[in-house]
Amino acid sequence: MRYFVDFENVRNNGLVGIENLNKEDTIIIFYNESSTLNMKTHKALESATCHKEYILVQETRKNALDFQLSTYLGSFTAKENDFCIISQDYDYDAIIIFWKERKIIIKRLNNLKGENTLTLEKDVEKALADTPDIQIEEIVSIINHYKTKQGINNALVKKYSSTKGGAIYQKIKLLIKNKK
Repeated sequence: MRYFVDFENVRNNGLVGIENLNKEDTIIIFYNESSTLNMKTHKALESATCHKEYILVQETRKNALDFQLSTYLGSFTAKENDFCIISQDYDYDAIIIFWKERKIIIKRLNNLKGENTLTLEKDVEKALADTPDIQIEEIVSIINHYKTKQGINNALVKKYSSTKGGAIYQKIKLLIKNKK
């Protein structure tokens, strides 16, 4: 399996579990100039039997690393159909949904050990379990579409009314803490 690591997002914690990979696995670490490895992680990488690739993202614009990781992952979908993104960034869930419809399996995990496998869709479903008459996919689409919390709130109010949209927003607010 190919593992695409958003090192900017998960740092050293994302590589926890690398010892469980084998020589058939490939880990591709996307990092930037400010990335640093601690000695424990460095030693674990050195002793890991998997194939390793390191991609320095020199572009400094917002989300540059995310776009490069996503594009590179996409280039493998013609010949493979099972991937994993190591990141806590929910924005990758849009890619997961896109490729799922095309029979390509992509998981998003917090680290190589497989911890914290919830996707935004599952988190939204859990947060809104007691809210009737909503479409989880529509809420996820709104979250992925809008860049700001205000934009998400406005879209929910427009879709569901002021009262219901506001209540939905309050329930998902913690899930969108990375939005402006």
